[in-house]
Amino acid sequence: MRKIVILLALLVAFAETAKAKAATTTISIRMMNLTNGQVFSKPIYAVGPCLPDDGPLKSDDTNSIFAIGRQASVPLEMLAEGGITTPLVRWLQSKGWRTVIGPATISRHNYMQEVSIPVPPLSSTQKLCVTVISKLLHTNDGFIAFQNVQANQVDRTTRNIFYPEVFDAGTEKNDELCVSMPAYGWFPCVSIMGQGFNPYRWPGEKLVTLHTGISGFGNLKPMDVGFNPMGSVMISWCLISTLP
Repeated sequence: MRKIVILLALLVAFAETAKAKAATTTISIRMMNLTNGQVFSKPIYAVGPCLPDDGPLKSDDTNSIFAIGRQASVPLEMLAEGGITTPLVRWLQSKGWRTVIGPATISRHNYMQEVSIPVPPLSSTQKLCVTVISKLLHTNDGFIAFQNVQANQVDRTTRNIFYPEVFDAGTEKNDELCVSMPAYGWFPCVSIMGQGFNPYRWPGEKLVTLHTGISGFGNLKPMDVGFNPMGSVMISWCLISTLP
């Protein structure tokens, strides 16, 4: 009798282990730099349950990192000005999302980056969504992002492709000076240790908007670090087969 009980216990444990393995799925996310000279900070890659839409007119950040026409939160300001990721990562994790920080900046010399993230457990009513956000180092407060985009959970062999826009956080004057941006080491700001996050907000800008690109003021020239606000990065992802 004792042997039967032990055997049953082992079978149950094996079944639970197999079930856990069967539920383990990863999502592979790839980011490609499409610009000639613009450099992107280490991106935040995140996957988790799709969040309800806040809408562009909602005044808080309950379920979204940002919205056009809304003031930037302090965590977004910190990323858009200084490439600081910790506050946004903590916010995403508080929503049940899993996150990975890119291993390096993405420049014209390192134009593509790929990471894999384990998909968190989802209920039968939840959908899987993807978020990616990164600062453009040769801007005052520019960032590329797409958030809460539903992933393809049906066809695991198809790679979803997305071209996120470039946004202006509306927190810093776009003077395009190397002393105002943390692009130290990257042309043309090779020897200048620029400022990153500054809690002071420029009164001339108040809301998140689409970025207008490099104008040629200050130290930056469009031919060197210019970008298309509607197509500077290609993001793609696919779900990897469930582990056996």
